[in-house]
Parts: sequence; structure tokens; C-alpha cells
Amino acid sequence: MQRTQHILSHPSPKRRILFTIVSIISTAVMLFTSMVAYAQLTPQQRSDYAALGIDYIDGQCTVGTNDVSVTGSINGSPTASSLHSKFGQHVIDAFFAFLKAGFSPAQSAGIVGNLMVESYTDIEPTASDGTAYGIAQWQGSRLQPMIDWVTANYHDKTSFPGQLAYIVYDLQNDHSSVGNGLKGTGSSAQAAQYWNLHYEISADTSTDRTDNARNVFDAATEAPPAGEGWIAAAGGTVTTSSSQCSSSSNEPANCVGVAGNAQIYCDAIQYDPVSYLEAVSAGHQGGAAWHATCPTIGPSCYLDCSGLVNIAVWDVFKVDLKENTNSERADTTHWKRISFDALQTGDLIQPNPGHVEIVNYVSGDTVYTFAAHTDSVPQAQQVGPTTYSLSGLKAAETPSDPTNGSAALRWTNAN
Repeated sequence: MQRTQHILSHPSPKRRILFTIVSIISTAVMLFTSMVAYAQLTPQQRSDYAALGIDYIDGQCTVGTNDVSVTGSINGSPTASSLHSKFGQHVIDAFFAFLKAGFSPAQSAGIVGNLMVESYTDIEPTASDGTAYGIAQWQGSRLQPMIDWVTANYHDKTSFPGQLAYIVYDLQNDHSSVGNGLKGTGSSAQAAQYWNLHYEISADTSTDRTDNARNVFDAATEAPPAGEGWIAAAGGTVTTSSSQCSSSSNEPANCVGVAGNAQIYCDAIQYDPVSYLEAVSAGHQGGAAWHATCPTIGPSCYLDCSGLVNIAVWDVFKVDLKENTNSERADTTHWKRISFDALQTGDLIQPNPGHVEIVNYVSGDTVYTFAAHTDSVPQAQQVGPTTYSLSGLKAAETPSDPTNGSAALRWTNAN
């Protein structure tokens, strides 16, 4: 049966005017932001990128098995430094998500250039014109499958990482021909045009999409300023240093210098490549015993949500918890209940008594987290970042019955 393609977007004049206004405001903000010197990432930025599979090295050490030494140039590989000074976080996250999915820098920029037109300059997951919705402005018979998939795998249709993951999933399934065709494009402009014709299928004939794609690609492939040693790890870690770090712990090198509870999150994100399994052997047998089953982090290692917390705590603080979500909530020796309004990096949220996530950061009503989620999705998506609604988490609290409802927890032994 031949599959019918549906137009994702056909921007109206009113919508285009709104896009233009938003673009002007965003450009002004970016120009102001670009005045800041980005000589080095903050611990928060390192954590954000590591969650997307991107290694940051500050010039003092190298990590991984595919290290490449670079001095003064990036040999055509994408760096994030100019992206950070010129574009919003969603643009950056989307670019690296598509890189990680196997698309070239030009092809990734082509997709992103389109999304910047579809859902405003910073690619908003809640963008809607009343008919279309989301970062790619899905509509018609293509809208509900996106909502169902994102809700099932990322809890909420507004999840930005969830909508990005859905695009990757869609390109591997119903629209695999589009994904394969996109990989045959060369320049960012060609990729943008191909994406508009074959995935968005819009009536937009402006140069906005190709202009955006070129700008993203140019910023992504611009040589970093002297002293910056971080780059997208599309084919391995790239650094400006050939020296090695030594550490007696299992803490990843890109977490060196991160202090306090934030170490729990920063350590946990190194386990993005592992698989999900709900079992005693998935992080509940003790830290040293689990590491003996996982000498090299990869898909043959297994963790569940509370098991990931156990192993991260073991790595950082050498405390063997061996807890599940229920005992975690009841453990007042190591964890204390806190207000959702007080959430910080490394805290835990339990949206319900059966699941736990490690907090990355909170922005507005969105809580960005990392966890082992489920084995009902492809292996690459079983462990990783997602988002929750802060107001939704608060609404799910049951103060009169602390064993049920949602909960926020903080490690008490960090200092």
C-alpha cells in the first residue's frame, strides 16, 4: 500500500510575520550574548553536552578510545563554541542530536535550519498554529503518531528531547527513504532543500531554511579560539591535549572539577550507552560487583532507573546503596525530601513511586533530567535525557501520603 505524504507546514502571512519578529528579537539577544567570552564551558554546559554524547576536554586530559589530537584547527569537524555564542540551546541540542544519529554536519544543519522556520528560531516543542504542532509542525495523520510515541517514551508530548528522538525514529522507520536520501546530500543548503521537499513538504519557497542551515553549519565548523579544547564527538573524542588524566574513581574525566551533588548527575550521564533491564543485576548488587559485569560501558551493560542512581552514588561517594525506588524514598539517612521549587543538579525526582530521574537543571516549567527509562524502545533510547513539567510534578505530590505521588530527593552526604 502506497504511503500518503502529508504537508507538515504551509506558513501563512500572519505566521511568517510572527516568525520574523521572533527572529529579530532572537538575533538581538544572540548578538548581545556573543559578547561573552566562551573560553571554557561551565560544569552545567559540560553536563548538557555529555548527555547528548558529546565529550568536553578542558586541555588537561583525554578520555575514550578514539582520541584525536588537534592543535589550532578542527580538521572540518564541528565545534560547539561558536554555536553556543550565536544560537539558543535548542538549536545546539538539535544539531548534535542529528550528528549523533549519523548525519553529517551539513545534513544536521539542514534539518535544524528547517526546524528554526517551523517552530521559531529556538525550535520550540510547544509551537502551534492551531493545526500543526511541535518542532517540525506535524499535522494531519502525522501528528497523532508523534504525540503517541513521544508521550509513551518521554512522558509528555512537549518533551524537546522526545520530539528530537521521534524525528530520528521516524527517519529509521516510516520515513526511512527520507533519511537515506538526506544522507546523499552534500552542502547544508542542499540538505535544507531536500528536507523541506521530502519531510516538511511545505509550500515555503523563501531562502530562510537554507540561510539558517548555512549559518548553523558555518558556526559549527568554525575553528575554536585558542585555548578551547572541546568538540562534537561524532567520531570520537577530540581534544587539544595529548596528556592523560589519572583518577582512582569511576568518575568520567569530563566531570573533574564538578563538586557536590552535581557529581551524581555528571557521573550518571556516562552510562548513556548502556541498556535497560529491571533486575537485581542492573545496579542493585553493589557498585564494585556491577562494575565487574561492565568492564567497558556499552549496550552489553544493564541498569534500571534506581540502579543507575546506585552506581552513580557508588562512583562518586563510594556508598553502596543497593536501593530501589521505594527504599530510596524511605532512606532518610542518605536522602531528604525537598521542595520541587528547590531542585538543583544531582537531585532526584520520582514522578511516581516506581520511577526515578536524576536532575540536570530546571528552566521555567521544564525539569531536564537523565535516567534509565525502559526497554520498550530501541536500545539507543533506553537510557538518556528527557524532560518533565515542573507544575505537573508538583500537582502529583501527595503530602498526606508520602509513600505515593511524586517526590523530590536530595543526597545528604555530599558535603
